[in-house]
Amino acid sequence: MKKSVFIFLVCGSIFIFKSGMANDGLQLANQEDLLVAKGEPNSQHEFEDQGQLFVHYYYQAENESFLVDVETGKVCNVYKGKQIRSCFPCAENEVSPQCP
Repeated sequence: MKKSVFIFLVCGSIFIFKSGMANDGLQLANQEDLLVAKGEPNSQHEFEDQGQLFVHYYYQAENESFLVDVETGKVCNVYKGKQIRSCFPCAENEVSPQCP
């Protein structure tokens, strides 16, 4: 009996832990999911990067930023800090082994 209760508690804890992780980072796949899960951001800024429009959402309590592609509504980057970054892996006109 004690062994089965222990297994249940461990498995239940793992399930709860994994469920909590589902709301972090890129699991918030689109703008609607983001705003429902996180609420209103402390700041919001629309900007253009490499010819595309994006919205930067910043949540001060978590010190977390989310970038959303305006055209698709998809969250394309999540990171710590307030600095506005990019959804592109390479800078515009960058030529390198990673960016042909």
